[in-house]
Amino acid sequence: MAQASANIEITASPNEVWQLIGGFGSLPDWLPCIPESELSEGGRVRHLTNSGGEIIVERLVKFDDAALSYTYAILQAPFPVTNYLSTLRVWETGDGSGSRVEWLGQFTPNGVSDLEAFRLFQGIYENGLKALAAAFRRSSPRTERSRPLKSALATLPSNPGKDAHMKAARMHEYGKSLVLEDVPIPDIQPDEILVQVTACGMCRSDVQLVDGYFRKYADIPTPITLGHEITGVVHELGSIVPKSSGFREGDHVVVVAGWGDGTCRHCQIGNTHICPNVRWPGFGPVGGFAEFIPVPLAI
Repeated sequence: MAQASANIEITASPNEVWQLIGGFGSLPDWLPCIPESELSEGGRVRHLTNSGGEIIVERLVKFDDAALSYTYAILQAPFPVTNYLSTLRVWETGDGSGSRVEWLGQFTPNGVSDLEAFRLFQGIYENGLKALAAAFRRSSPRTERSRPLKSALATLPSNPGKDAHMKAARMHEYGKSLVLEDVPIPDIQPDEILVQVTACGMCRSDVQLVDGYFRKYADIPTPITLGHEITGVVHELGSIVPKSSGFREGDHVVVVAGWGDGTCRHCQIGNTHICPNVRWPGFGPVGGFAEFIPVPLAI
């Protein structure tokens, strides 16, 4: 069994670094030799394409969001090794001025010497971490300074109380005009994100909904808050939304229209809009024609 490891110091907090690298599908965000990554099996397997067009398939073995680390194994790759197991982890430097990132692995050489296998992965780890450090030097991604001040966008404190209200344009009767009214701010579940809506498009299906076109398929009870072409700003994160999701308060986001359950074969390949259990914002009490909307993380 051979081993290789590399580490580097980065002038950013551990949380900032982890937000960039902690997602199992995030390699293309910081590793230039991996331009494509597609997740399957509920995010536990990643299908990577390297710069040469070769396919690499890896499985997540262990994920520890609190410890800022994950471990993975190679299922398929053009590398002359077997039994590959690797860990990527982040921790704070001793003086608290930044982070140290370590990438290490162990493997059994197959058809090559231990030294040749070591040099292969040592080069991958060192070059990858250098690219990560360079990305932070170029643009300081996901720092507080680069984010809009939440107070400049949001009209509510974090965790609004039960008496907090917002404006919403709702349909009370089919074939009638929408009514702009005050309604309670929706509560968010632990796995949801509260988005402050900054814009929402008017789709033809919104007009058809008001006209009653969809009643023969689904007679949705009123009142209905319309709107599914939504963009906005993250206002609040649910209690179990992990740091590795990459979302933080103040992020600008576009909300996916079709909310799948995240488990069916359609969701696994990104077609959440045809999930058998799909939910659509704007076709019920939750929609984009309002100041705030709760959005599930797993969509």
